[in-house]
Order: sequence, then structure tokens, then C-alpha cells
Amino acid sequence: MRSFTITIFLLFVHIVVYCQNHNIRIQLDSVNYDKIEAEFSSFPIDGIKQEDRSWLFIVPDSIFSTYTSTRFIGYKSNEDSIAYNISFNIALDEYPFETSSNVFFFSDVPDTYIKACFQKRTDIASEKEYRDEFLIYEGDSEVFNSLKMVEEFVHALRTLPGEEVAKVYLGILQKYPTTRSALTLSAIGINLNLSILENIYSTISPELQDSYYGKRILKEISKKKNFQVFHNMSLPDWQTGIEEDIVKDSSDYTLVIFSASWCSPCHKLIPALKQIYNDLHQYLDIVYVSVDDNETEKQWKSLMIKENIPWRSLLAEKRYGEVIERYSAESIPRLCFVDREKKTKIVDIGKDEDLKWLYSSVLDGENNVPQ
Repeated sequence: MRSFTITIFLLFVHIVVYCQNHNIRIQLDSVNYDKIEAEFSSFPIDGIKQEDRSWLFIVPDSIFSTYTSTRFIGYKSNEDSIAYNISFNIALDEYPFETSSNVFFFSDVPDTYIKACFQKRTDIASEKEYRDEFLIYEGDSEVFNSLKMVEEFVHALRTLPGEEVAKVYLGILQKYPTTRSALTLSAIGINLNLSILENIYSTISPELQDSYYGKRILKEISKKKNFQVFHNMSLPDWQTGIEEDIVKDSSDYTLVIFSASWCSPCHKLIPALKQIYNDLHQYLDIVYVSVDDNETEKQWKSLMIKENIPWRSLLAEKRYGEVIERYSAESIPRLCFVDREKKTKIVDIGKDEDLKWLYSSVLDGENNVPQ
């Protein structure tokens, strides 16, 4: 049996609001904790110890409506400064992985439960923090399915290029079309294009299509379709503060780069962007759109000076949320090529084929933006 152990923090996605509390019950054999917290980001919920030594977590609807998963941390009264991160494993004969995750997905049913036996303890922070691993032997199907999906997905994420990861993700959805936690994985490290999103929507069950998740995907599909034509916006110049359009001259090609001062991958593109600028600036207008907020705007201005950036740079400032929403810039760097008809194409200049496409599109003057 191949063995992979993972510890992964997933981005949480919003879910539909229910008008009731939701119970999560876990029974952990062989280890006695005096306290267990379920962490929902910055909202911890204390477990209630039951007579059968299980732990009950009553999740208010206000929290349940915001998260699809949680993390459990155990404590012992005589070890106040020590935290035990509780991870869960599955090992099924029909599944080739042994998988461990400290993220616990729960169903949208009123009660979720698992039973698990202790396996091992690992020191992860110099005797101040440990990981306790438990093998699940009974419980909710969503928990089993999510652990299998997480391992398969992370293995692909570590070993395959982005396009292949997207295919693996679609395959996961095809295997688990009714499992809502599968949709959570789309937030981790992959950029889903319009075609993949449409395939996802057609793959998931009618129940999921009609859920908050399905409606969110449908909204994203609509946004990407609308983004095939660039909708302009006026933003202030980083030096003068005078507002100007992102696409300033529609008779030129424009490369819009969504970036930020805190984005290291964005900064790594600067040498390649300078080369593109040197080669194509007569025909291609390059413009930065910084999604820094007011707290990090100064760092962005310092970066412009330090790198001696020769192309335009605009600031989203207080409108950064609007910019991210309008241009689907949740993940950066994001480079958007806009042709003379304001049709768009997202490009990755780290890929040879995209870089060649950019040069040929500008130098040949051809409008070959794929639909």
C-alpha cells in the first residue's frame, strides 16, 4: 500500500443557511483529553464531553452557514501550553492510499459523527504541539469521501502541471458527484477556466447544482463569459493620483497585470515583463493594477521605485474588492491580454506557448483570441 501523509489547510467556502443548529459528534478511543476545541477559523467551539466519552459540538447556524470544515485541537488540564492537533486517517482496501488530514469535512445533515481509534503521536513543535492521528472505523460518508479526495487531489497538485491537475479534479467530481466537499478543493492552487467550470457544473448532481455551491459555480461561469469582453474601469495613477482608464487606448493592445506588494510570485515575473516591455512597448500597453489595500499601498509604491518599473501602474485602493470581483482576480498574478476589440485572454507568460502567442498576436496584429 502506498502511503502519503498530508496536513493541509483548506480555504473555506460559503454554504447555504439552515434554520437549525448542527451537531458534530466524535468518539476518540484510547486517548483522554480534558478539552477539545473545534476551530472554525477564528471561531472556536468547545466540545461537550458525553457519558460514552464521545465529544459533542453544537454548531450554531451562523457558523455552520459559513464553513464546510473544521479542525479539532485537544488539550489536557495539566498541560496548559500543549496543543494536540487531531488528524484523521482512513485505510480502505479498495483505496490505494493511507491518508491523514487535520481538516474535518462535515455533511449538511443535522448530525455528523465518527468513531476513531488512536494510531500515533508526532512532535511537531518542540514538545509544545503534537499531531495525534486517529484511524476512522465508523462514520459519516462525507468524512470518508473527503479524505480520499484530499489525498488524490494533493498528490496531483504536487506532481502534475496545472492543466492536468484540473483534469484530475474533474475526475474526482465525476467519482463523487453528490459530495459537497469536493467543490471545496477548487479553491486550492488551481485556476479553473470557463470550459472546466462548465464541465464541473454539468458533472455535479442536480441537488448540488441547486445548492449554494452550484449557484456559486453558475455565477462564476457567468462572470467568465462576461469577462470575454473587457469592461473598463478608471483607477488612480500610483504617482499622480489622477484617475485613468485601465485600457487607455483601444487602438493598442493592452496587457493588464493584477498584482500586489505582498505577492512573491508576482514579483518573480518582473524580469520577464521588462523583456516583454522592451520588445513590444511600441505596440503593447502594459499596465499594473495593484490590489493592495490602504495598509500595504506604500509597499507597492516602494516596489515601483525599487524595480524602476517603466509601464503604467494603477491603484485599486478602497475599490480593491470591486476590482477583484469584476476581473476575477482572486488569485494573482493574473495577466489579461486585451485586444483592439476589447476581447480578452488570460495568459501565463511562464508558459512558452502563451508567451509565443502573446508575441505573435501583437507583432502579427491578428485577433486570434480563442472563444
